[in-house]
Amino acid sequence: MAIPPEVSSPVLYMFGNPTLRPQFILMIGDDGAFVVPHGIKPTVEPFFVAHDDEKNVGIATALFNKHPKAQVTLFADMLAQDFRREALPRLNPLDRPKLINRRLQQAFPHARLRASFNLKSSRAHILMAGLHEKSPLFDWMERLRHRLPRICLLPVEGAEIVMRILPDAREGWAMMLSRERTGGFRQIVTHQGELIFTRLTPPLPATAKAPEIAEAVQRDITASLGYLARLGLADTSKLRVTLLAPDDMQDELGEMRLPVHSLTLLSPHKVAKHLRLPFVPYGNDAFADLVFAGHLALKRCPRLSLMTPAIREAYWHSQIKKIGQHVAALVLIIALGSVGFKGSDLMLTLLATHKETAQLDGLHKKLAETQAEAAPLTEPLGKLRQAYERQRLFAEPTPTPWPALTILNHALGDDARLTKLTWQNDSGKPNAEVLQIEARLANLAPADSERESVMGEFQRLTQNVASMMPDYAVTLSRAPFPATPQEPVTNETQKGATLITAELTIRKKTP
Repeated sequence: MAIPPEVSSPVLYMFGNPTLRPQFILMIGDDGAFVVPHGIKPTVEPFFVAHDDEKNVGIATALFNKHPKAQVTLFADMLAQDFRREALPRLNPLDRPKLINRRLQQAFPHARLRASFNLKSSRAHILMAGLHEKSPLFDWMERLRHRLPRICLLPVEGAEIVMRILPDAREGWAMMLSRERTGGFRQIVTHQGELIFTRLTPPLPATAKAPEIAEAVQRDITASLGYLARLGLADTSKLRVTLLAPDDMQDELGEMRLPVHSLTLLSPHKVAKHLRLPFVPYGNDAFADLVFAGHLALKRCPRLSLMTPAIREAYWHSQIKKIGQHVAALVLIIALGSVGFKGSDLMLTLLATHKETAQLDGLHKKLAETQAEAAPLTEPLGKLRQAYERQRLFAEPTPTPWPALTILNHALGDDARLTKLTWQNDSGKPNAEVLQIEARLANLAPADSERESVMGEFQRLTQNVASMMPDYAVTLSRAPFPATPQEPVTNETQKGATLITAELTIRKKTP
């Protein structure tokens, strides 16, 4: 297939950055489409096709069909696209997509395609885009529906070029103005590296001279400055402007007087070489279509990709099929590896079992030898139990306080109550048993009792305990009242006494 010379565009290829896969970039504007093959063998130069040129449209379609495995990207640069920057509140990951879809529906109710992406400078802001129905892009999409084309927007992808050729504008305002073969003059304005405004102005005739182009460019930039003031650009002296124009027009364009920070003139040829694009326009080419196409060709994936619901569904079906094949191959590899691993593991288990069996046989043999050596010294377990029982029966019993306490309980009866008890037998012999008790009279009111009667009651209690415990010596070790040489003898009780007690010592008699 031969491409007519009148629709081809001269281009100088640079084979230094090979693409990952063959692809076609179809730049679509209001005036036509620019077909940019990349990585296609044999090499085909980019060429322009008017939308109403059925002959060259057929040539382009035949070229696409000749390379069925090449990716096709529809690169939109037309008036029928809108952008809006929106701020989002803090939301959880499940509610955020729902709110974005609602905002897209409200912002572009009549758009056929809508999409958004997060801005790098602030996650709280998103950039929404809408592509309207009246666009020649959908005619091309219908022709290529079986190829599952992806759709990209030139202002979104081209904003990265502004930062690469004007690095000083990463923290401020910058504008890039370029002339496109497919549609007109495209303005891309960025703030802190993010797209904030874009505008497409009508094209000039191909025969327009430098003064006429300079007048149109100055008029378009001046008109945009008034709109940028509403977006936050209060001082236009902070705006850096770069204009992509061929070298033979830069003298005339450089005489423009604009109230901006700086005006930089660069040719599309120099920009493409500076960015090391896969192909570079000739130096006298006034159009920058190939600059944007070359920049997109080197990206693994665009920043914003749009698809119709039908194409998206078919795309995901193809991806699932492709992923399923990879998963099946991976499962097969894992299964083979598992079989090999389990086989080696089985062999190691057999060797370990054989080694443990040999060790067990050796232990059985050693046990038999040990039992034979210890046979004369061993006795049955029954004999050992009988010997232990005899030792327990004939051993001297351990002294306990329970017999003495039982007798003491009967001796006290209902007349007295214990308030303190101490039992000890340090030597373990029966004659070393000592009980020391503190008792009070059960039916005695301290305030109404005389000392003589109280003392008599405790002496009677001591005699009663001694008569009930004949094997013990019972003595009244502490009287209920103090008796000192300085204390006067009286029958009156001490006022304020709360409890009258006496101590008895009970000691086991020596046989």
